[in-house]
Amino acid sequence: MIRTVSESKKLILAVAMLPFLLLAPLAFGQSASISGTVTDASEAVLPGATITATNVDTAVETMVTTNNAGIYNFAALAPGNYKVTAEMPGFQTNTRTDVVLGGRAQLRINFELEVSGVTTQIEVSTSAAELVLESSSSTGTVMNERVVKELPLLGNNMMDLINVMGGVVKPENTIFGNSEQTFAGVMADNINIQRDGVTVNDVRYSSGITSPGRLNPEMIGEFKLILSPVDAEVGRGAGQVQVLTKSGGNEYHGTGVWSILNTALDANEWNDNRTGTIPAWKNVNQYTISVNGPTAKNKTFFFVS
Repeated sequence: MIRTVSESKKLILAVAMLPFLLLAPLAFGQSASISGTVTDASEAVLPGATITATNVDTAVETMVTTNNAGIYNFAALAPGNYKVTAEMPGFQTNTRTDVVLGGRAQLRINFELEVSGVTTQIEVSTSAAELVLESSSSTGTVMNERVVKELPLLGNNMMDLINVMGGVVKPENTIFGNSEQTFAGVMADNINIQRDGVTVNDVRYSSGITSPGRLNPEMIGEFKLILSPVDAEVGRGAGQVQVLTKSGGNEYHGTGVWSILNTALDANEWNDNRTGTIPAWKNVNQYTISVNGPTAKNKTFFFVS
């Protein structure tokens, strides 16, 4: 078959774009939303007010206006840290900072604008704990990026943190054998693990809640455990572990981590001390390097681990 130069270029472009087309549904599946109402001091709704959501890390801005009922809605925002501003001519500008959006988060933020005779602005620093964040009926626990970094992990696997989250009963050795791990009374085998919206359960062996790939804390942006997923968008499973990986921003950052597990550095167990048992030699070294930043400022970003 003979192809022209133009046809060959189109074919190469189509092949190059294929990975991005495959990743598009994944990115959309992890999008979050913000909605609310804008009113004045007398609680009358304000149609036509402009609401701007600015991603602090990437500087990407998204703007919407309130409808006739004073309601606004950002239907699909990328997870991250946002600054949300409400403004309207004749009123003071109202800004909420430190609005953290996790994967599939549904936040509701209402604004009350004061009449302004001069140019003034109100800025309120808020946090996830101070907002009525989740508009869903699901219950669970969320660990953000800062908490994930601060908690110690011997094996550098985020799945080890499941046992410290509320509602989880870890397996224990009993006289009848090993007990089952449960999540709010649900067996661990019925819990679904999602990474960026894709199921990553180990389906080869029925070994409880495990993932075939190690989830290194250096790549985790949010770690969420859902105990009772009654909402349709949560998907399969009687419970879920949702992992959101990091993304880059407008600044270049990098980390280097070396973890070592060595018998010479470990304290001996009490029973081994009592019986004089010498533990088996162990020397495990783990290395992690990660880099992130912009490929095109304010437009596209990368994260490599």
